[in-house]
Amino acid sequence: RFKMTTEMQKKMTELEELLKKIKINSQKRDNKNKKNFSLNFQFGMGRSINALNAGGFETPHNFIKGRGVFMKPIDEQNIPKWKKNLWYAAKEILLEIDPVYAENDDFVVNFAHMNDSQNHFVKKHTDNCDISFQYALALGEFTGGELTVESSTGETNTIDFQRKILKVDGRLPHQVETFCGDRYTVIFYKLFDRTKSEKDPVFEPAVIV
Repeated sequence: RFKMTTEMQKKMTELEELLKKIKINSQKRDNKNKKNFSLNFQFGMGRSINALNAGGFETPHNFIKGRGVFMKPIDEQNIPKWKKNLWYAAKEILLEIDPVYAENDDFVVNFAHMNDSQNHFVKKHTDNCDISFQYALALGEFTGGELTVESSTGETNTIDFQRKILKVDGRLPHQVETFCGDRYTVIFYKLFDRTKSEKDPVFEPAVIV
């Protein structure tokens, strides 16, 4: 079991400060019908997948036919320095939580920000492309914003993971509850893992680790 330490709290604060400096507004989808999600920003970095041989996706996925994996290391990518700094700050946290999960950098880390309780939302959805469970961390000064996860039998569990590490399977239906303030999330998930030959079984119930 992961043990929260003073050093880990410090790393969370350092990552939070980096997130607060981001000056982009890039993610509003389905704001009219409010069926899916709308956020101030959202972006991911890491082992993403796409159609095989699409630009940057020339490495075949090891067990999903027709999919390619983006394998270029973060240091070699033409992305801003602040994004690289975010990646490494987040990876330090993941290495403390689960070094096996972090092996070979075979994961994606997603960063998101919600700050408008009237217009920002994440409705119930599933992350069907995932091949394993996720680790999630919420940062910022906010109230509410818990994650409600539905089990395979239809039961729901609402979990507060502000400055806590949540182990959850995105392939189960989940949604963000209403909130007030600035809510940042850092989500680690897997679309590819060179050590696996098939998707992991669904992990449940979600738990703070």
